[in-house]
Amino acid sequence: MNVRDVMVTPVITVKPFTTVKEAAELFLARKISATPVVDSEQKLVGIVSEGDLLHRVEAGTERHRSWWLEEFIGNDTLAAEYVKAHGRKVSDVMTRKVITASPQTPLHEVADFVEQYRRFWEQSLNRLEDYLRKLQPKGKKNIRKKPARKKP
Repeated sequence: MNVRDVMVTPVITVKPFTTVKEAAELFLARKISATPVVDSEQKLVGIVSEGDLLHRVEAGTERHRSWWLEEFIGNDTLAAEYVKAHGRKVSDVMTRKVITASPQTPLHEVADFVEQYRRFWEQSLNRLEDYLRKLQPKGKKNIRKKPARKKP
């Protein structure tokens, strides 16, 4: 089975100048969670998803970090998060680095890639949490504890 066997057609797309509100309304109306962003020549320039719309100032979900954690985060990251939270256009909030697969790609290759990507991010998150836990003053419990492993 290949990607083409599970693709949804026609593909619903938005333009970079589409407003965040219009994209959210499209997600609700079409019951989708993401859509490619294409330029005037139908060239892929990004993707916008529900995740890109999560930390929004108008929804009261803007990301707030503690002052000490902000010391470890670069100014570029903080600026990008600000734009994402306050941006009005899809181009402000979309993910620009898109990983794609052709219609001929076997589904098992896509599944393998997604599994490897997921494991990489879980490992990175665990290392960051361990590091932050070491920086935390004794007696504080605000860093997420690792879930207990299930016994087989």
